[in-house]
Amino acid sequence: MGVRRELPSHAMEMRPDKAGIHAYLIAEGDLKASKPKRNESYRRIVFEFWNSSPILLTDFVEHVKRVYEYEPRIDRKRGRVEIRRAEVVRDLVKYGPYGSRLWTIPDGILNAEGKTRREWARCYGDSEGHVSTSKNEIVLKPVNLSGLKKVRQLLQSLGIPSRINGPYTGAYKLAVSTKPNLRKYRDVVSFINPERQSRLDNLLQ
Repeated sequence: MGVRRELPSHAMEMRPDKAGIHAYLIAEGDLKASKPKRNESYRRIVFEFWNSSPILLTDFVEHVKRVYEYEPRIDRKRGRVEIRRAEVVRDLVKYGPYGSRLWTIPDGILNAEGKTRREWARCYGDSEGHVSTSKNEIVLKPVNLSGLKKVRQLLQSLGIPSRINGPYTGAYKLAVSTKPNLRKYRDVVSFINPERQSRLDNLLQ
């Protein structure tokens, strides 16, 4: 068994970087039992984050580093980051449930300061969002209606109106539309994914 490491004191607070980790994990994360390494006789419970964008993989790792002073490795070939440190996993599990049909936004994020709520929205939008140039809207389309209502609540708290429609083939759609609302999203939340940000900028020209 590995040596237990204490988490840094600031890791226990719900700050923007920690909210961002949560958003990334509910959008494209997974909690699973890993295969034991050659020198291990037990299975670890780990978090995985999957994304095809090197920018978002790196951003996820940077969030983890700033919160936990721990740097998980990026598997760029598979588009995956695995959080294996037990203390980090135990802390993140507190903010569950996770899973595509079960996740929610904890009150500690919904009631947090504006920077924390904005960072959650930015990370979730970068992972789950799509900018539709044909319909002139930003779209989030998970299968979790109760979770999506929490996203609408969080966006509303940032002054960004949205609507929920569906279901469409088992999923619901949250949309931010009209130029004033799209401009608010760009100014308050935005994207770090350059393709999505470029599409949003083009909608607002």
